[in-house]
Amino acid sequence: MEHNSISASVEYVNFIMNHAPQFGIDANEVYGEAGFDPAVLGTNGARIPFHQFVRLWKILEDKNADPDLGLHLGEKAFAFPGHILFILMLNAPTIKDAIEKFCRYFNLLNDITTPLFSFNSNLATLSIHFHTNDFKPSRQIFEGILAAYTSVLHRVSEKTIKFDGVYFVHPRPRDISEHQRVFDAPLFFDQAENKLTFNTKHLDLPLQLSNKEVLETLEQLAQKLQQRLYAYGPWSDKVSRIMMNRLKGEKTDIESIARKLAVSPRNLQKQLKNEGVTYQKLLDHVRKEQAVYFLEKTNIAISEIAFLLGYSEQSVFSRAFKRWVGSSPGQFRTRIKSNR
Repeated sequence: MEHNSISASVEYVNFIMNHAPQFGIDANEVYGEAGFDPAVLGTNGARIPFHQFVRLWKILEDKNADPDLGLHLGEKAFAFPGHILFILMLNAPTIKDAIEKFCRYFNLLNDITTPLFSFNSNLATLSIHFHTNDFKPSRQIFEGILAAYTSVLHRVSEKTIKFDGVYFVHPRPRDISEHQRVFDAPLFFDQAENKLTFNTKHLDLPLQLSNKEVLETLEQLAQKLQQRLYAYGPWSDKVSRIMMNRLKGEKTDIESIARKLAVSPRNLQKQLKNEGVTYQKLLDHVRKEQAVYFLEKTNIAISEIAFLLGYSEQSVFSRAFKRWVGSSPGQFRTRIKSNR
């Protein structure tokens, strides 16, 4: 993966920075030293470039006085309020399925790292893979990620999973009492890789909250989010994300979007042209995707959908939708319901 394509979601960054005060750290000071505009963190679905995330983390770590910062952040991993990744996992039929979903859709949180899942007849392993060699992770990062994996596995298994071993590439810290508390398992340091291991007998255990219909709906949405994440170039991606979050009656004209991106409308049009796409084409794509989702998955009135997508009149929306899919919104919804 190219260095300039790696990123972290604002939800992921918000999770980390919202816990900064607990460690005596002023998040605004971190943003100031990093030259980072925290306003972007209020845009749902936005992504933070790799170099910005690394800078934020380094300053956060430098200001931190907690010797176990990574562990303490990682064990709160399931605190993401309503994030699709974790809701999807809880609706999987078994622990094995939940872990596979975790690995498959983890890039919705960030694609700096990926959890790797493997198993043989007796032993299951969840390890860390980094997508760039330019990043030199600290002990806090390794420990934070494994603590997060532990938190996730304990949540979906209702703490039935007991680890056979927790392995770290870094040397043994002087005090490992917090490691023992968080992992409650044999600890191994100076190892070849960072990983958790546990018995495969846990993999087929059913999840109590599993719901097949909810799982299918969430997985379709997760796949669409991934497609949007990797389908466009950097400017097209930024524009489509802002559009997605403004399809609630807010302005989606190019002047408003350009102002949000701190560029002129002319420059924005030029950047999009270089990526082989126009502003209107992006807006149509986002509107079509959302319209189809609302019509398929909800009972929201067509007039309300038109408003949510930024149309002043339902008739204008209906004509646009017919141009996109060949039928009116009402016909499309009727056909979907009759096929269920």
